[in-house]
Amino acid sequence: MKEEEIESMRKVFHNLKGRIEPLIKSPKIQALQKRVIDIRKDAIDNNEELIAIAKESFKENDIDCFYANDDEEAREILLDLINEEIEKSNIDRNEVYIAKSKSNTLREIDASQFLEEQGMTIVETDLGDRILQLKKDDNSPVHPTGPASHLTVHDIADIVNESMNLDLPAEPKPIMEAVREDVLNLIDKSFIGISGTNSIAAEDGAILMVHNEGNISFHHPEVYRPHLLLLLCQTKDEHTDSSQATC
Repeated sequence: MKEEEIESMRKVFHNLKGRIEPLIKSPKIQALQKRVIDIRKDAIDNNEELIAIAKESFKENDIDCFYANDDEEAREILLDLINEEIEKSNIDRNEVYIAKSKSNTLREIDASQFLEEQGMTIVETDLGDRILQLKKDDNSPVHPTGPASHLTVHDIADIVNESMNLDLPAEPKPIMEAVREDVLNLIDKSFIGISGTNSIAAEDGAILMVHNEGNISFHHPEVYRPHLLLLLCQTKDEHTDSSQATC
């Protein structure tokens, strides 16, 4: 990374720290944080049992669940499911747009590159990831929660203007509005949605996804089907070595 990119990241996370510090010092939030840590530890300790319960609960809720032992198997499951839908719809593979959100989970199994190699077009719908996608070159994310935090607003304006043939000022609001409109148009063209998930409630067979941009709402099955959801499970040694793909 360039020195100016590192400095940009420092500023972003310094500002973020100032905004969230009062919140995380709250006794209620600290108690909630401890509760979440305890739940997560218990889930890891009882991983196999909870996976078995979740599979049965998904079945009862008419959610198809597929379990993969590693990244490669997870990618193949995703591809098989997408191919099934392509065959049903009788469309050209090169015309398939896939709207993608909650990108960290999918990035861990290299899903985007794999599907693009099959001739499909991946549309990043998370704002930071979409900006990096528009950048085309040297566009690896630099942080899980701030993938484009190394870019200044001037950098982002240049990227958006060049890729969309616009002349926007280096101001957050017009940039955000332009990228949002672009993403919504591409979601309308999308044949399928793929999202990472935050967690599942095994006994309920429920899937939890947390977002702050609104993009996942447009991936809902009422907008288009199917919506593939991916969850990575951790083992006791805290190494992620198994995946679940559900749709």
